[in-house]
Order: sequence, then C-alpha cells, then structure tokens
Amino acid sequence: AEVSMSGGRLDGLRLVVLAIHDITERRQAEDALHRSEENFRRSLDESPLGLRIRTIEGDTLYANRAILDIYGYNSIEELNATPVKKRYTPESYAEFQIRREKRRRGDEGPYEFEISIVRKDGEVRHLKVFRKRILWNGEEQFQTIYQDITERKRAEIRLARLNDCFLQFGVSPEDNINRLVAVCGELMNATCALYNRLGKNLLCSVGQWRTPAGFKSEDNPNGHICYDVIQRGGEHPLLVRNLQESPYAGTDPNVLSYGLQTYLGIAVKWKQAAVGSLCVVYQTDITPSNDDLQLMTIIASAIAVEEDRRQAEEALRESEENFHRSLDDSPLGVHIVTTESGTVYANRAMLNIYGYDSIEELKTTPLKERCTPESYAEYQIREEKRNREGDGPSEYAISIVRKDGEVRHLHAFRKGILWNGEEQFQVIYQDITERKRAEEKIKASLSEKETMLKEIHHRVKNNLQVISSLLSLQSSYLQDERAIAALEESMERVETMASIHAQLYESQDLNRVDFGSFIEDLIGNIRQSYGRTESPVEIRVDAGEISLGIDNSIPCGLILNELVANAMKHAFPEGKEGKINITMRSEDNRAVLMVCDNGIGFPESIDSTKVKTLGLDLVNLLVAQMNGEIEMRVEGGTTWTITFPLKNDREWRNGQDEDHDC
Repeated sequence: AEVSMSGGRLDGLRLVVLAIHDITERRQAEDALHRSEENFRRSLDESPLGLRIRTIEGDTLYANRAILDIYGYNSIEELNATPVKKRYTPESYAEFQIRREKRRRGDEGPYEFEISIVRKDGEVRHLKVFRKRILWNGEEQFQTIYQDITERKRAEIRLARLNDCFLQFGVSPEDNINRLVAVCGELMNATCALYNRLGKNLLCSVGQWRTPAGFKSEDNPNGHICYDVIQRGGEHPLLVRNLQESPYAGTDPNVLSYGLQTYLGIAVKWKQAAVGSLCVVYQTDITPSNDDLQLMTIIASAIAVEEDRRQAEEALRESEENFHRSLDDSPLGVHIVTTESGTVYANRAMLNIYGYDSIEELKTTPLKERCTPESYAEYQIREEKRNREGDGPSEYAISIVRKDGEVRHLHAFRKGILWNGEEQFQVIYQDITERKRAEEKIKASLSEKETMLKEIHHRVKNNLQVISSLLSLQSSYLQDERAIAALEESMERVETMASIHAQLYESQDLNRVDFGSFIEDLIGNIRQSYGRTESPVEIRVDAGEISLGIDNSIPCGLILNELVANAMKHAFPEGKEGKINITMRSEDNRAVLMVCDNGIGFPESIDSTKVKTLGLDLVNLLVAQMNGEIEMRVEGGTTWTITFPLKNDREWRNGQDEDHDC
C-alpha cells in the first residue's frame, strides 16, 4: 500500500511539472508575439509613408503619424470627423464616387491609383495610393499606404510645360517673351503675370498674361514695384506680402485698383544691366516655395536670352552706313568667314566670347583648339556635307573653349552674304550657356526625383524583407507543421514581391521589369527554399527579352511562384525525376505564360477554379486582377496557360481601391 501511494504522488508531481512547463512555453510565445506586434506597430508609426487601417465601412482604425501630417490633422478622430468630400479635390472626389459605385456593383476596384487631397490648411497635395485587404486584430480590414508625390508631379508638369513653351518658340523675341510670361503665370498659379521693360522714361508691359480690363500697359515708372525691382537689379526674386498695408498701396496704382495682396518679381538683365522685371501677382496671400523661386529665375534667364535676340535684331536692322558700328555693338558674336573658313571679320562680342584680344589672335588659333572635341567632329561632318552637296545647316549648336579654358555653349546662325563685294559667310553666335545650365538644372531636378523613386523601391524591398524576416521569426515559435508551412509559403510570396522591387531599384527603366531575368532569379529562390539546388527535377525557362510593367510584374511573379512551387511539391513525389518548362511570349499585345510539368498530373475530375487552397485561390484572383484568362490541361502532366493584356507605359492603370476615402 505504501509503494502504491508513493507511485501516485510521483505521477501527480510529474503532471504538475508538465503543466507548469506547458504554461511557461505558452506564456513565452505570447510575450514574443506581443513584442513582435509592438515592433510592427512602431515600424508603422515611424514609416515615412502614410498608412491607414480602415474598416470595410470606411472608419479609420489606425493612422500613423505620417498620414496625419499629410492631411494636416492632429488626431484620428479629427480625420474620421472630416467628410470625404472635404478632403478631396473635386476631380479626385468624382473619381472616388466612380470607384465607390463600382464596388457597390461588386467590383473590388483598383489596388493602386493616384489622388489629389486638400489638407486642413487648404493646400492641395498629390498622393500615390496602394490599397489591399489585410487581417487586423483577427478581422478583415483595408490597409492603405500613401506616398506623397506632389513635388514629383509638380516638377513633371512644369518640365513638360516649359518644354512645350520652348518648342513653340518662333523668330520673334516679343512673341517668345509673351509665351514665357504666360507659362510663368500658369505654373505659378498667379492672378496675373507681366514682363515690364524700362525704356524712354516709361515702364512698358511688353509681356502680359491675364491682365484685367483697363490695365495701363505704359506708365510713369516711379512708385511701381517693378521699377524698384529693376533699380535693385538683384539676382534673386523680391517677395512683397500684405500689399494693401505696404507703402506700395499709396505709390503703385495697381495695388488698390485690383486688390493685390502678394507680389513676386525678379530683374531681367541684358549686358549685366537690369532692363526689365518679370513678376507674378496674387489677390491672396501666398508663400512661394524654393521650386517657385527657381522657376522664376529660369524663366527670367530665358527672357534675358530673348532680350539678347531682340537687341541683336534691332542692331541688324540699322542702315547700311551704320552696319559696321552695329556689328561692333551687337551683344551677339558676329564672324565673317571665307568659304574656306578663314576669318575676315569678328566683332567685339565674338572676341569676348572666345576671350581673345584681337582678330589676329582669333585668326592664328586653329579651329580645332577653339572647339570641344565633339563640336570639332560635328564641324568636320558639316563641312564634308557642304563639299558633297553644296549646302549645310544654317543653324546649329557648338561648344567652344575660351582662351582661359572655360567651355561655353553657343547657337550659331549661318548664311551667305556679300562682304566688300565678295561672297562670304556671316555666322552669328548667341551665347546660350545660361540657358543650357538652366536646362541642366531641370534635368538634374528630374534625376533627383528618379533617384527618390528608386530609393522608394529600395525601401519597399527592404520593408518586404523585414516582413519576411518577421514571418520567419514567427514560424520559429510555432509547433504546428501546417502553420509553419503556411508562413513559409507567405514568406516566398513576400520574397517574390521584394525581388520585383529589387529589379526596379537596379533597373534603368523604373516602369518595366526584365521578366526573363526575373524568372531565372525566382527559380533559383524556389529551388533553394525547397532545398533542391541539386534536384532531379529539371527546370527550363524560355522567356526571351519580354518585359512587363510593374502593375503586371508583381501579380505575374506571384502566379509563377505558386505554380512552380506547387509542381515542385506535388508533381514529383518521392524524389521522382522530371521536367518543368516555363515559357513566356507576347502575341497581339497579349502575354502568354505557360508552366508545364511531366509529373503525376492534376486530377481531371477537379475544377482548378473551385479548389479551395490559398495558392490556387491566389492564382485565380491575380489572373482576374490582370484581366487575364487561365486554362489547365492534364496530358502527360499538367500544363497551365495564363494570358493577359500587355499595358502601354502611358496607359492609365486599371488599378484598385477602397470603399471610401481611398
């Protein structure tokens, strides 16, 4: 009896120890999960991208600091309390209503799109939105990520508008100045824009945009703000706010007459002297950005170039007896050359351009030393064409090397003339160095935006890898094999999306992915994930040089990941040898992706569209998202054929979106 009782106590003790051990492990797992969730939320709060978690009905459950900063609100409650219509521009609100109506009809809507919002302070911002369904606290909600692309959009619009303006330039400097004034007013969202030139004791508005009825285009300059800008002759724009309360309210007749509140103007120089002022005025109080100030400076430089042309044309219109004097006074370089390119005459401006002291110095310096290597090679091509065809271009650009080694960029106008009774060539040189620099600044600005976009792809890739690492960490705390397998499959999908963003980060073209190269990388990852780098299953890829836009690359990559992984897992049981062939081609503006294996085959009695597995559900969903079609054939294995339309780079994305605000 004593032995039996001792054995019972020992069994009881064992049960207690096992229970304590089980509770301890569970508590440790719960603590680890809690820490993981805290780290996840902290990473969301510290993200530079705006992020919101919303219910199906549109209520905000979570918004990080970045999204509140984007909208200018202080709290989630303030964001929820503000009507959607008030947070959108009219155009974006109309698009939102269209998306909402589609969703009411059962269309899930776009998952990626652009919107324009109105901040609490009234400022309009442009956002790129990425939206998807997620599980949040165990319930299905919407996650929306916002990327502020305002500066990029503004830079793109301004660059395109400036390019259009330059392409419309004609031979008349006055017409070109008016075009520049108009584009300045449009891009600065001004009430009115003017270019005022000082001449003959009058301030003359020779360039006008949206001037009101009754506006005087000529006036006594005293008291006008533009006159003060010309007198100052500064290199930077002058900003005057609260005009109604400034001294100009009593001196400038336009301030009170037209209810002006803000003035922004910059001097336009010719021969280092201020001859006019480019200005924009507003009937509201505004604070220009650094980009606005830079834009004003660039347009003022372009007007200065047109002032150069205007002055040159006036000089060329002088009478014949003053012709030599006008050439010497011309701001443009004038070069008279023989048919063999020997120098006959060069004006002072021409010598100044090259930095020479005399015509003799110009004559004795070989042309090859006066040009950059590229420009000299172009000169030889032009001369060869003239010798062969008897003609050549009358206008062309060259880059010269001054005596002091500085490179200057010139625009040359060449024509045949009679000089002292002999047939010669007159070449007029316009120094466009500053304009070239202004264009390079614009290109540099665009390059910065592209760098920023590549950095975003890099950060998205890094964030996806962090998510993959979190899933891997989570799986290490699980005992359930099915749960671990599900997390590993999710990690593969996240890694597939990360690979797309990695390719975009390294690509020269931020809009497209070399999908053939991506497939090779993906196959390597799948082999590694299944520990089959030396697998008896042979995988062949034939994708040629096909490339896909990012909105097709990610779903197509996920589809390929699911189909190849499924074949690796199920088509060749017990180490069976076999082949998987992957082909991709384009036909009539449609992509055709085929995944074919010679394994045990998919059961013919089962409809692939109705099988309730996450992998096949995901494949069918992604095919539908791309407006594609999927077909499965079982014939000595399994063949999947997916076709979907290829999108043009400029085509508006058929996108995605949410139930309410975005």
